[in-house]
Amino acid sequence: MNISREVKESLKTSLAMMLAYAISLQMGWDRPYWAGFAVAFCSLPSLGQSLNKATLRMWGTVMAAVVALAVLSVAVQSRWLAISLVALWCAMCTYMMSGSRNPYFWHVSGFVFTIIVIDSLPQPDTAFSVATLRLQQTALGILLYGLVSVFIWPYSTRKQLRATATSVVDAQSTLVDAYTNEFLGDSVNIQAKETYGQMLTQDGQLSSLVAAATTDSLDVRDAQESWHELLKINANFNERLALWREGFRDLKALDIKTIFPQAQAFSEELCSRVQEIKAINGGASKRSNREPFAIEIDLEAIQTLSHFEQAAIATTRRDLQQLDELSLALLSTWQNLILGDATKRQPPSIESNLPSFKPLDLERLLASAKVAVSLLIAFVLVVYIPDFPGGFSLLATACPLAIMLFNTPQIPIKSIYAPTAYGVAFGTFFYVLVMPSLSSFLGLGTMIFAATFYLCHSFSKPEQAIGRMIGLAMFLSIISITNAQSYNILSVTTTIQVWFILFILLGVIAQLPYSPLPEKAIFRLLKRYFSSASFLIAQPANGSTDGMQALKSAYHRQVVSSLPGTLSAWSAHLNTETLGANSTQQFPTLLHRLYALRYRIEALLEARELKHSELMREYLAADLLEWRQNIIARLDELAKDPYSSSSIERSKVDDASHRLQSKIRSCLNEHPLDTEERMSFYRTLSAYRGASNALLDFIDESSHIDWQPWREERFA
Repeated sequence: MNISREVKESLKTSLAMMLAYAISLQMGWDRPYWAGFAVAFCSLPSLGQSLNKATLRMWGTVMAAVVALAVLSVAVQSRWLAISLVALWCAMCTYMMSGSRNPYFWHVSGFVFTIIVIDSLPQPDTAFSVATLRLQQTALGILLYGLVSVFIWPYSTRKQLRATATSVVDAQSTLVDAYTNEFLGDSVNIQAKETYGQMLTQDGQLSSLVAAATTDSLDVRDAQESWHELLKINANFNERLALWREGFRDLKALDIKTIFPQAQAFSEELCSRVQEIKAINGGASKRSNREPFAIEIDLEAIQTLSHFEQAAIATTRRDLQQLDELSLALLSTWQNLILGDATKRQPPSIESNLPSFKPLDLERLLASAKVAVSLLIAFVLVVYIPDFPGGFSLLATACPLAIMLFNTPQIPIKSIYAPTAYGVAFGTFFYVLVMPSLSSFLGLGTMIFAATFYLCHSFSKPEQAIGRMIGLAMFLSIISITNAQSYNILSVTTTIQVWFILFILLGVIAQLPYSPLPEKAIFRLLKRYFSSASFLIAQPANGSTDGMQALKSAYHRQVVSSLPGTLSAWSAHLNTETLGANSTQQFPTLLHRLYALRYRIEALLEARELKHSELMREYLAADLLEWRQNIIARLDELAKDPYSSSSIERSKVDDASHRLQSKIRSCLNEHPLDTEERMSFYRTLSAYRGASNALLDFIDESSHIDWQPWREERFA
């Protein structure tokens, strides 16, 4: 009998849920639904993902219990001190959650801590009992689901990991073929941009899949160091590939095969390396020995080129050298992973402008502040309004939901209305019409099994994961199974009131201080992006070592590096009906231009730190300053109004380029530079030109979008 994967996973969760209640009730433990929550929230499609999440939930619960007992020991006599510490801890967990490789650990640490403290405040002497009960119920749920997953239809993450890795390699192969053809002057692949976006999405999934496969696959665990190295090399290779592609516009009028005599051979070698990686992933067992490729330039062929063209050649040569080293390291790592140990090629050291430490992130700080404010307002409502519905349970309910929603503001609160209502109605049906007629665990267990199976199977699609978890949580909360079972319809109505109040509270806070609409969030983030880009370009090369200035530079570099990814997440939630199909379809192209600008700014920051001829620096200081100020002026305009559709004449930029070239020619005729100084100068010149062109490309693309609907005010 062929049983679908969805049915199998639903049956496993249902069995684990029934066993969790059976053992908890048999042992006489209070609140068996805590074990049920552990089962519901740790049930994921693969064994590794489930065990990994279960481990994080267990360690998060341990952390929460320890911190909660410590807080209660010093704040049990002062409710304001206690709630202040609760808000502070949850705010910290919210902030840590966004920047951590294990966000679920911090999520659990935040809301379990709140539950233990809130439950213990009325009777402080029960604090230790509440903490240990939470630990044992969580451990029970995790243990049971883990055992069921291991012995009944186990599904290893290794298959999904290999499938995703193969998809990334296939995309890399397609892109390398397309880019090498374009580099050599052949046709342009118009699908390459879409392929690159898909590759980045899949590449982002690899990290979580490696963590999950490390848990359920022995061979992945043994090679986890190589897998993590692969993730790093892969990210660098993809970024360098994009940088190389962005430089093609400056090479269009050049005879590449003459300037780079080995261009054809290198392109074939690069394609061959990626094809070999693809073959290894497909099951090939042959290992090849490849050596670094020498990227030479025909010096005579470039003598007649303009200085901007020579600058483009110098930058392209460096990109090719980096691609050569990275592709060799990538091939070596894949060979080591799949074909066994071999002499590993050390990955090249990639220069980076990102700070060595993580500066504060304003979006994460805002999410943390919203969580803290939500808890404090909920506390005030409960304390100062007599007979407030649900009492302190409002805080325990608000905490996990607030952390989840404010950490992913792209997901509107209204998206969980339906799953919540469905779970309440589903649970109420069993609580009112079914459970009073049950007299033994045989009937109760059957009900738990059937209801859990129905919810899991109804919400079995990956995009319905949040709905499934909320539906199960509401169902378990409504039925509130205990050994001494009692029935009161007021518990249902109180739960409905609590959630109704909670939705109003979180909905209002979500609107502050900014609108949560995607187009408004994109507008705000673009302003910050261009403001940070302007700050970075305005800084002098080898600037001040002042501590505050270094902190500012680190912050703005982090913004320029991270915001394109954040904007990409927001763009997926744009409303086509209100903004127009044409605008929303064009926005991914605009986002691609923003990524290109990010790469160019990073290249400019990198080039400006190189060793330069002092004579050349002084001779061209005024011209380069004027060029830089023009870029800064455009960035400042965009920082004020990113939705500006004003076009900019490229002819003005071209005129400035011609004037600068004449001055460079005069300077070099009088004062020749050595090879190192000449290459450094050309890299800097190419970086300036690349940044200005990328900025103009963004503005040109922006002018094709109708921004008027984006500016209109509307309710979320």
